[in-house]
Amino acid sequence: GPGIRLSEPIWVVADQEFSGDNYGVQWAAHGNFTFADIDFDVHWLRVMDRQQPRFGLRFDSTIHPYFFYVNQVGGAFQWAMDTFILKGEAVYRKFDDVEATVLFPGSADSGFPAVLKTLTPLDHSIIAMGIERNEEFNGISAGFFIEGQYLGGVSELDARRMSLFQKDVMFGMRLAFNDLLGKEIFASVIQDLDVLSEKIYVLRYSQRLSDTWKIFTGVRVIEATPASEDLSDVENNVGLTSVEASDHVYFNISRFF
Repeated sequence: GPGIRLSEPIWVVADQEFSGDNYGVQWAAHGNFTFADIDFDVHWLRVMDRQQPRFGLRFDSTIHPYFFYVNQVGGAFQWAMDTFILKGEAVYRKFDDVEATVLFPGSADSGFPAVLKTLTPLDHSIIAMGIERNEEFNGISAGFFIEGQYLGGVSELDARRMSLFQKDVMFGMRLAFNDLLGKEIFASVIQDLDVLSEKIYVLRYSQRLSDTWKIFTGVRVIEATPASEDLSDVENNVGLTSVEASDHVYFNISRFF
C-alpha cells in the first residue's frame, strides 16, 4: 500500500483516555498437559494488544497506531497418529469496552482533509486447524501439510481489515535431504477463500556450505489487487491488497561460531 511513516504508539487505557507511556500492567497464565497421544495447551492473558492496531491522526497531523487492552483465552492441541499429525488452535479475544475518538484522513472527493472518527476494537475469535503427513523415501524426509485459519464474530470487511489471513488455507511441502550439507526445500501456497484472486507463493532453500557457513535463499510473491492511494478507501485497502507490493527475494549467508 502507500508508504506511510507512523508516529509513536498511543495506548487507550480507558474511555477517551490516552497514554504515551510504554509501561503498563500485563499478565498471563499458561498450562499444558498430555492425554494419551494428544498434547494440550491452554492460556489466559490480559495484554495491551499489538496484533491489530487501529490508526488515526493526532492534532499534530501525524498518523499513530492506537492499541487497546484485550483479554484472551485459548487452547491448542497436537495429536500424533502414525505418519499424520493433527493440530488445532482456538482463541477468543475480548477487548475492554472503551472508545477513542481520533482524526482520520478524509476522502479527496469530500474536500475535507480529515474527519473525526471513533475507534472501537471488535471482539472476535480465531480458529486454526491443520494436518501434516511425514514420509521417508530414498533417505529423504518429506512433509506435506494443509492448514486453514478463520476469523469469526465480525463482518467479512472487518475480518479482512483485522487480519491478512481471515479465511485462508495453506498447502505446503517440506523436503529434508538428510545429507552432509543439510539441504532443505520448503514451498507453500496460501489461498484466500473470500477473494479467490488473492494468493501468496513462498519458496525457500537452505544448505550448509561448511561446518561454519550456511546459506538461506527464497522468494515470496503476493498476488492481489493494487492498493488505493486514498487512505479513506477502506474497502479497497484490506486483506492482501494492503501488502500486494511486498514481493520479496532474499539471499543470506551466515557464519556460525
